[in-house]
Order: sequence, then C-alpha cells, then structure tokens
Amino acid sequence: MSEQHPYRATILPVPNETPRPLWSVMIPTYNCANYLRETLASVLAQDPGADVMQIEVIDDCSTKDDPQGVVEQLGRGRVNFYRQPENVGYIRNFETCLQRYRAANSFIYSTVMIASEMAFIANSNVGLKKILKSVLLSVAIFLWINIAIGNIFLP
Repeated sequence: MSEQHPYRATILPVPNETPRPLWSVMIPTYNCANYLRETLASVLAQDPGADVMQIEVIDDCSTKDDPQGVVEQLGRGRVNFYRQPENVGYIRNFETCLQRYRAANSFIYSTVMIASEMAFIANSNVGLKKILKSVLLSVAIFLWINIAIGNIFLP
C-alpha cells in the first residue's frame, strides 16, 4: 500500500493525535456561491456540534463569486474553508476533500459527500448527459473508497 501510483491519489491516515468527529461533511465547490449558501444553511441546521461533525468547504479557486465570504457569513467560525492555490479540476478537488477529512466513520462521510455533490448537480442548469456522467463518477469514487478501506468486500 505504500507504493506510489502516477494516477492514484495517496490518502494518508489521520494522525492519532488529531480529534476525530463521528463524520465529516466535505463540500467541494467552484463558482457556485448561491448553491453553497443553500447547502451550508441546510448542513448547519442539522449540526450536532464539532465533536460529532466536521464541516469544511473545499474551493477549486473560484473566479466568479466569493465562497469564502459565504462560509464566513453563514459558518461564523463553525465551518472550515480551504481554497486551492489554483484551479485543479473536479477530481483533484474531490481528492483534496478526501485528504482533509478527519471522520472516524468514513462510510458515512463518503455517503454524505456524494449526496451533497448530487444535490448541487440536481440544482444546477447542466445537461442530462453531464449529470449522469457526474453521478456515475461519484458512485465509482464512493465504491473505490469503501472497497479500499474495507467497508465493502468483493467475492
């Protein structure tokens, strides 16, 4: 498992001394502050506290709006914000979410993250082909993560 692959992300384990909430809500974003506002309001309305749920927005270097401002306004210190130094694309931004999560229960984390991605896609004005492609990609990543960490076993 320590072997590096040129086309696979290396997701390191969370260090033992790091506080581990029960689950993480990681919200990847790019030029969609209006949807981010709705998403954060919904997540914060269900927030059981920082010891149970990590909330973090990972921005792919947005150029048309201010996701950090939305996080500061709605999150009021409860929501962490990370901005990519440059636009890295959907997959690398998703990878950054995986690298930054701290949850003790990665299965719930993965499900929540994919649900938030699908909610964004369902609310955006993109074609059906793009939606289906994104949903299939999300499901593939979800399965890959859970097979890799042992939550799903193949015969």
